[in-house]
Amino acid sequence: MKKLMAAIRFLFRERLYIESETIETRIKDYYFDISQKAASDYRCVVEDNITKQGILEPIHPLYLTKISWHIVENLNDFLEQPIQPKLLKMLVHLSNHFEYLSDFEYDKDWQVKCRLSLIEPHKKGTRLTIRFEYYQEDNLVAIEHTTGLLYGVKCLGKSRQFAQLPTRSRVVENLIWSKKIPIHKDLPYVYAEKAGIDAPIHTDPEFAKSIGLPDIILQGTYTFAKAVSLIINEYLQTLEGLKRKPIKSLSVNFTGMLSTPNEIMVRVLFQSEERIVFDVLDNKGKAVIKGGNIIFSL
Repeated sequence: MKKLMAAIRFLFRERLYIESETIETRIKDYYFDISQKAASDYRCVVEDNITKQGILEPIHPLYLTKISWHIVENLNDFLEQPIQPKLLKMLVHLSNHFEYLSDFEYDKDWQVKCRLSLIEPHKKGTRLTIRFEYYQEDNLVAIEHTTGLLYGVKCLGKSRQFAQLPTRSRVVENLIWSKKIPIHKDLPYVYAEKAGIDAPIHTDPEFAKSIGLPDIILQGTYTFAKAVSLIINEYLQTLEGLKRKPIKSLSVNFTGMLSTPNEIMVRVLFQSEERIVFDVLDNKGKAVIKGGNIIFSL
């Protein structure tokens, strides 16, 4: 991470800034649908499944990262008053938080309403949070907060925030369960194709090396979704008499980059009736995800 930050700082030595008043800028609504093929492609690449003919699988709860990524990647197309394009190249993903209010369904009209929710000075730049409200046939079904750091971008003005951002209480962590899985070298390309979540740092080796990385890195949203799927589909299956409960919330902090090929270890560190806390380590034991939470409806 330090090498990446140093390289970005070198490449973009021009003094960049964003005004905290930018939080007032409206983001246009986005309309979409979720086809069975798109949902199946996403679930298959995350869960290593083969599409089952005639079986309609549920939509993965983190499929919506595909939608928010599209908006963030093309943010100036949605902002009514665009910001400097260079600013978006400085964005480093810090965290994701989802709240689920209803089940997802196929063959529905979807709408996402977005707004800048937080802009504040940070010692390394500017912290930026976007709130996404997902509507299915006019019914609010999910809320996402995604936070990133505009590295090296000075924030002009005081911290501005709309509403309180989600937080989680800390717990005492102990290793309860773990699972190692290999990360193949071509996985960033496969995930980019199937999930539609791509950037030069994930699929362009020359670009990755130009900013100081040895090679491309895996998308953090894959690691997030893979960890959740492993815990739900494998760890919970080891618990006798446990009744499957709906997921109420998912959240993680992204704390490191994952080069490929690699191996990750998903670890369950705390469990109660309504909550599982987890992290993800790379093959050197460094955490690439911390503070992972799965909250269940009781």
